[in-house]
Amino acid sequence: MERQKPWFDTKRQILGKVIPLNTPLSITLTPSSICNFKCNYCMQAANRHVITSKGFKIEIMPWKTFLLCVDQIGKFPQKLKKIEFYGMGEPLCNPRLSEMVSHVKTADICNTISVMTNGSLLTHQLSDNLIAAGTDEIRISLQGLSSEKYSEIAGVNVDFEHLINEISYLHSIKGSCNLYVKIIESALTSKDKRYGRIKKIFKNISDSYSIEGLLPLFNDVNYPETMNNRNTNKIKTRYGYSSTSRHICQFQFYRFIVLTDGRVTACCDPLNAIYWGSIHNIKLIDMWNSSKRLKLLDLQLKRKSYKNTLCRRCYMPNDIYSDSDDLEPYADELLKRMN
Repeated sequence: MERQKPWFDTKRQILGKVIPLNTPLSITLTPSSICNFKCNYCMQAANRHVITSKGFKIEIMPWKTFLLCVDQIGKFPQKLKKIEFYGMGEPLCNPRLSEMVSHVKTADICNTISVMTNGSLLTHQLSDNLIAAGTDEIRISLQGLSSEKYSEIAGVNVDFEHLINEISYLHSIKGSCNLYVKIIESALTSKDKRYGRIKKIFKNISDSYSIEGLLPLFNDVNYPETMNNRNTNKIKTRYGYSSTSRHICQFQFYRFIVLTDGRVTACCDPLNAIYWGSIHNIKLIDMWNSSKRLKLLDLQLKRKSYKNTLCRRCYMPNDIYSDSDDLEPYADELLKRMN
């Protein structure tokens, strides 16, 4: 296991050379917008009235909605590189998650099926089911390396030793599935860092781990003021890359996120997002090729995203996974290509 190896493929194709795309590279399906954690940096910790007043439904994705989504994904010209099961909720809260994975695997609409979870609801049986269903990648997001830290950050009582035992079991039966563990740096104590505890704990029960920085992702969460200035020359991504301020959001060009109610966006913050429609009214492929979406991409490439109120407030263009995702150097070329 390598220290600080991110969950994503570091040998990424250069995004600026492959777009425009006739098929999303990835689609995120939200099995559950219910979460058993209330992490202090997440929108789940926001006031419930704020969440629901903005149209966010706290629910399990209905099975009919899921089936419709899978059917529509199959209409794209190519297979997706990845389908991810997560979102602003805990996927394992959905009792049919393993069935969802199995259905996607059988449909053969993507190369990789990924699940991101806080891991607290893992049992031996659930781990068996997820692996048997064909899960290719499981990412576990930790909120500390002790029960006390979980209480501080996530507001829940977690038996940390039990969690480690369940992760250890998952690792023992995972087969070819890749198991990643990640944690935000602020969830580590000074002793954790000094003694390299994350490596000691997970070196034999995961394939890799990463320590991520905390970013001001959600507009409805009160982050420290020092995190809210996107117009600074000292920006770092959550993965530690140095970055200058960017205005082109790479996520809009290669992915979709489907919420539990069928609404579709590419934005990370569902309470303050640009929505392309609902799969109950518009097909995914039609949203992908819609003039509405293409106009936004045009604004992005012209570096005029500030004309969109939601884009103007968003930090995420700065959060590139690697230089391969940086569209700024390709903006003029892409404008000609897409027109």
